[in-house]
Amino acid sequence: MSLREQVSDLKSDNTTLSNKLKQQEHKLMEVPRLEEGYMRTARGMVRQQVGGACMVYGF
Repeated sequence: MSLREQVSDLKSDNTTLSNKLKQQEHKLMEVPRLEEGYMRTARGMVRQQVGGACMVYGF
């Protein structure tokens, strides 16, 4: 494998990783919005939808 091939491989790996990181950041940004939605929803409905996760959100 030539050095040029290695460099292009590393660049594509880097692009893939940075895209994954952006996706993760996007998901993290969505969490507070989800929590707001849970707060607005009737608590009984939330219990049914979320199930075990209710304990995490303190319902």
